Amino acid sequence: MPSTITDLLQQVTRLWKSQAELARKDKAEKFGDTAKRLWHFYGKRYQQLSFVVDEGGASDFPHIKTPYYKPVLNKSRQYVELYLPSIHASLTHRLVRPRRPDLPPELSMLGLDRPDVKKREQLQSWLLEWFLNYLPAEYDAFTEQRTALQEALVKGRGVLWHEIFAGPYGDMPGSFHVSVDDLLIDADARKLRDAGFIIRERWEPAYKLAEDWREDVDKLRSNGRSNMDMARAEAEGDDRDESGRRKGDLVKVLEVYSRIGIGHRLLSSSDDDDMKAFGEALDAFGPHVHLLIVDGIDYPINLKPDDVSSYTGAEQGEFLREQLKWPIAFFEEHSNPWPMTTIDPYPNCMDAWATSSLESGLPIQEYLDQAYNWIMQRVQKNCRNLTLYSSSLEAQFEEGYESGWDMEMIKVNGNPGEDLSKKVAIVSFPEITGDVWRTVAFLNEEYEKITGMTPLMYGVQSGSAMRSAEEASIRNAATNSRPQDIAKAFEEANSKVAAKEGQASRLVVDPATVAPLFSEPEPEMDADGVPDYDKWMPGQLTRAWMELVSTDDPRRAAAECHYTVESGSGMRKNKQWIQAAATNIIPLVMPIAQMEYSQGNPKKWNAIMQWVADGWEIPLSDMMQPELSPEEQMAMQQQAMAGQPQQPGMEAPPDAVQPTA
Repeated sequence: MPSTITDLLQQVTRLWKSQAELARKDKAEKFGDTAKRLWHFYGKRYQQLSFVVDEGGASDFPHIKTPYYKPVLNKSRQYVELYLPSIHASLTHRLVRPRRPDLPPELSMLGLDRPDVKKREQLQSWLLEWFLNYLPAEYDAFTEQRTALQEALVKGRGVLWHEIFAGPYGDMPGSFHVSVDDLLIDADARKLRDAGFIIRERWEPAYKLAEDWREDVDKLRSNGRSNMDMARAEAEGDDRDESGRRKGDLVKVLEVYSRIGIGHRLLSSSDDDDMKAFGEALDAFGPHVHLLIVDGIDYPINLKPDDVSSYTGAEQGEFLREQLKWPIAFFEEHSNPWPMTTIDPYPNCMDAWATSSLESGLPIQEYLDQAYNWIMQRVQKNCRNLTLYSSSLEAQFEEGYESGWDMEMIKVNGNPGEDLSKKVAIVSFPEITGDVWRTVAFLNEEYEKITGMTPLMYGVQSGSAMRSAEEASIRNAATNSRPQDIAKAFEEANSKVAAKEGQASRLVVDPATVAPLFSEPEPEMDADGVPDYDKWMPGQLTRAWMELVSTDDPRRAAAECHYTVESGSGMRKNKQWIQAAATNIIPLVMPIAQMEYSQGNPKKWNAIMQWVADGWEIPLSDMMQPELSPEEQMAMQQQAMAGQPQQPGMEAPPDAVQPTA
């Protein structure tokens, strides 16, 4: 066993730094290097695109005497700007349903379908669904998702991290974009769900870390960096202190989420047996460990040696459990046990990373940039003409030729037209061969096939004109297949985001936070600013939240409800298709809807009104009719069969098909 707690925590820190380095190398090989190159072509890392040569010539390129241009195609940006509107048009609508399945009618009659339980589950689902659709506007989910989608389209993976933020009335869960560059995954994992740990690399202000964890701010700053410090250091020629460390206000933090304990299981038989022995004692605290490793600090910043040593026995165990626990206990969900959701249009089969749809077109992208660069330089050179003239011509000829004035008079000695062709010659450069244009056109076409960026995606007719509606439908389906596939992957990711926020809402959202949202009484604060729950009389919805939603059991939070998003609610709709379908189908179903409407069942009528409202984007909420109870429907049917007037509010619409007696 290590001689002191300090020795143990130093070994833990070294262990996780080494694991982070292994994960970083594994990521670079499987994902990171390609992702950086693709992001380079997205336009984030382009160098100077042109420079103008001064009289003395450009210092970096002394052999170039004319303006030099370095064109780029930005194919990656074209790809994002073309696909993003189809995939992400609005915030998705979250749906929450009980996991317990509804019994079929034949079993419900046996008394197995308990109405009291079903009503509680429906109320629980409604409360969560309302709250989950309230959250996105609070943390600007639209911008967070749109930013993550750009990385998903270009690099192959976008990341939304689930954290707690300060809402208007208390802590709330949100899903925030974190660059995939800051994510590290267990190098031995073949699936993300099976990884032993993940690490988030983040930069935190030194003063904030010092306040949160009672550390020496100068010690933290000695290992940090900031734009201000780097700019000042560049001006001064040095950005390091006397010990050689970089000075600054931003400090690098490795945030470890482990499902394999504090790390002793990662050690081989040749490693320190003392640490393994001490680590085995920590098994009693469970495998789910959260550590913060900071540059320049030789212990986890959330597990200071002095704090650990100040407790003994059961108190020390309770302190360790509290310090090592995850901020939100997401680990009970099997398919996604991590505090993040990844947007992976094309996940890999044999590792925990993903592949960008632009990766196979990367060689063509690089070649096309070079080809257009070469073509532009050739065009610039080939548009010139060199004029050779004899020294026997007088200076007036040279001045007049260079001036470019029309109908300029030049006086020469002798006969003006005599043997002028022997004294002046114009040299033209050869044209660019047709093979160059054919090659560029071929590569552009291949890149379009790889990425799906065909002319039809831009709304441009290519090839022969369409001769029938069926052919138009086939082309439309083929054109939209890739965007719809990626949109489906994003929709599935959105369902996972809703599930994460639903679990977090049950685990961390205090009833006092939702009470004002329901316009119900809030608890009064005591002298210390803490809600006084003993004197609080919560409202009905707040009480339902306390009884049905709030829990401290991660397994229950993950298992009781099913979270999805409304299909297609976040992608751009094909309005022309919806309108055409409505025009053809509504006349067929309207008579049935009118008949059922007149008998007290407005479901089909409301569905048609919603269809029309979505297709033509017009408000038709006033046309919707409330649903009636079975008893009210029976009375309506009897009145209709007897030819009696309908109840107010359920009059048959004009030209309704009245049933015969």
